Amino acid sequence: MRVLKLFFISLCFISTLTACTGNKDDFTKKSLTLALGDDAKSLDPAIAYDTVSLTVVPLAMESLFQYKYTKTPLELEPLLAEAMPTISADKKTYTIKIKKGVMWQDDAAFTNGKGRELKANDFLYGWKRLLIPEIQSPGTWIFDDKVVGWNEYRKKLSDNRTKLEEILAENPEGLKAVDDYTIQIKLIKPYPQLLNALAMGFGAPVAKEVTDKYGHQGLTERMVGTGPYILKTFVKGSRIELGKNPNFRKDFYPTEGDDEAKAEGLLASAGKELPLVSDITFLIIKESQPAWLQFLKGNLDAAGIPKDNFDSAIKDKELDPSLAAKGINLRKGEEAVIWYLNFNMKDKIVGGNNIDLRRAISMAINREEFIEKFLNGRGVKATSIVPRVINGFSGRTETVNDYNPEESKKLLAKAGYPEGKGLPVIKYDLRGASSTSRQQAEWMQKSLSEVGIKIEVVANTFPAYLEKEKNGHLQFFMGGWSADYPDAENFLFLLYSKNEAPGPNATIYKNPAYDKLYEKIAIMTPSKERSQLIKEAEDIVFKDAAWGMMWYPLTFALRHGWLQNYRPNSQILNDIKYYDVDLEKKKVLKPSL
Repeated sequence: MRVLKLFFISLCFISTLTACTGNKDDFTKKSLTLALGDDAKSLDPAIAYDTVSLTVVPLAMESLFQYKYTKTPLELEPLLAEAMPTISADKKTYTIKIKKGVMWQDDAAFTNGKGRELKANDFLYGWKRLLIPEIQSPGTWIFDDKVVGWNEYRKKLSDNRTKLEEILAENPEGLKAVDDYTIQIKLIKPYPQLLNALAMGFGAPVAKEVTDKYGHQGLTERMVGTGPYILKTFVKGSRIELGKNPNFRKDFYPTEGDDEAKAEGLLASAGKELPLVSDITFLIIKESQPAWLQFLKGNLDAAGIPKDNFDSAIKDKELDPSLAAKGINLRKGEEAVIWYLNFNMKDKIVGGNNIDLRRAISMAINREEFIEKFLNGRGVKATSIVPRVINGFSGRTETVNDYNPEESKKLLAKAGYPEGKGLPVIKYDLRGASSTSRQQAEWMQKSLSEVGIKIEVVANTFPAYLEKEKNGHLQFFMGGWSADYPDAENFLFLLYSKNEAPGPNATIYKNPAYDKLYEKIAIMTPSKERSQLIKEAEDIVFKDAAWGMMWYPLTFALRHGWLQNYRPNSQILNDIKYYDVDLEKKKVLKPSL
């Protein structure tokens, strides 16, 4: 995810924060407005890897597979694939049939402006774009060292940039369009997460006609896809507007669900044709208070709860009766998300062998105080790289290098900086420019100064922060990750050396012992032996103090009673296509707010 996937959203908002509004009330048309905590970095599926962008992109740009919306634990199902793949006995050859009759949306890139049928080669073209040097996609890892000939193909593209389109007409040895509706993928070794990777935004097809007309960089603010929605307007700093895709195939709301889905009425729309609402507007709202006030007025369908309003909205961890009386609903849950103190391991001050300094920084931070002060208790101290809700959680109960200011001071002296003397000012980059981000940074600055460590707070827009992260230009920063798929490997790969920036290893961590364990874990299915190896891999990272674990977030999501089928999950990127609006309830509830 994301997101994160490169994970980000203002900490006052939930990871899938949405809102439903309009410039004036219209009780005859089902429409949504979805609030985002910052600008989308890119609408190009080869680049979109932050929570903000991945809230939007999957609604237009689909992939082969998706997760079942009304089932837990998460389970894959076909999306653009006709069925689940055929897999060879050695688990190294996947044959995937795609659906026939799927049409690209109408666009000037196509003959006479009419979208043509989706073909197998469109997937291969989209995947090969990940390797174009100028794009700098963070998604090449889904095939790196996994697909036969992929690495060699990457080198060929890199060495022959003037022959880009000529080389894109070729395929790596392990990727083949057997016919217009059949894809074959050959792997170097078994890769149990392949189908999860193909469900991500990086797995989306791209029509060559689109890049021929607009250029590869032209997809940053443009989406031409097969999904339920099409892009109508993209105004940075303001809004992104989507409309229903008239070329969208027949697709229907799920008819089966788990007990929770049944109890919450999530199957009331069973069998209805998707999408259920015709228009979506994403409003860029970087501060929590304006969104909160609009939510209370009934102009926003859903919202997280700002820290300054939490005590008035939640009583004894339940929704205040005054809000419940207005038809507002509360949904709580623990997400597959981690937050951690991140160090650039190539930096000459905080990186390399400066373990004592990194430990000193980590032990100067009072996590419990942070969780109470900025999250209203909506978090649990993180103890493991793998979140508690993900298969592979180590079961570790204590946070390594947890708050201990006296030990922090000793470690600082051991590192050669007694009371901070001689230690250069360390740059701490923010992931966004909200008031909450600034308040957190000031708290971080004060906490570190108490042991003798000085930091310079560097404000960024979220896209600017991502650019620095991609290029390895950060020194010390808050790292966050929301699961791309429900497996421990998706968190452990954040520290694998071959995934270093612009890949997801923003820490630029490299430890051969860790890499060896990761490579073994990555091709294993869940087992007791795998769980033990995961714990051993974490032990290596914590010994190196590459991360300072912070917290796992607990979400408190509010929605108005007219917003139906609301089940936010940071791993289900296209959840908004399932949302519905009960116009009769809206007529009754909204005027009373």
